[in-house]
Amino acid sequence: MKLIEGKRAIFLDVGHTLITPSPSLEEVVKEVLEESGFQVSMKVIRETMPLVDSYYNELYEKNGDVWASQEGAIWLWQELYGFWMKEIGIQANIAKDLGKKLYEVFGSGRKWEPFPDVPKALNAFFERGFVLGVVSNWDERLPRILAELGLAPYFKFIISSAEVGLAKPDERIFKRALDLAGVEPEEAVHIGDHLIADVEGPSRVGISPILIDRFNRLNGVKVSCPKIASLTELLVK
Repeated sequence: MKLIEGKRAIFLDVGHTLITPSPSLEEVVKEVLEESGFQVSMKVIRETMPLVDSYYNELYEKNGDVWASQEGAIWLWQELYGFWMKEIGIQANIAKDLGKKLYEVFGSGRKWEPFPDVPKALNAFFERGFVLGVVSNWDERLPRILAELGLAPYFKFIISSAEVGLAKPDERIFKRALDLAGVEPEEAVHIGDHLIADVEGPSRVGISPILIDRFNRLNGVKVSCPKIASLTELLVK
């Protein structure tokens, strides 16, 4: 509890923080490929995943505001999935269509699930009186996904960048969260997995960031804030 001691509000990112593809990202991609008539080994799918992460970071650093509209968010999802399909070895025009299909597949809670620690942590935060809110770079489908997963009732508000026209790390999206929570910056923490969106962004307005690194992707990377691997680490006294 030390990292959230004295705080009144907890803001959370979504991807890699609250939810993950189900049964897994690789398995969902394989399912979609097989449904479309492509037999691709899990080995190839896994080997190309890091390329997608790198491509996302490249696009985000060039223009993070792409998340600030529904059109931009849709383009980004589909561009990433299409890029992945091309790296797997699928012809460009077909890869683009598969990118659209994957975007649609991930549009409901059916292909997502909370990380195992999330229900316990959210319940504990809620029972202890924290104001909980979501601040995520996502498209307009986010509230429905969280509702279908049974997570929405924990949150006083759910801010998706595409809905409000603001994207992390823009200071204004965090100021909106503070207004909705009714707290001052020093009374809030923000938890997320991205160094720019979830560390730099909240820091700009005086919110304390906590970086969650569930997969030890940032091992050896120096960060300017506390780092955790699970939300339940915040429950330890």
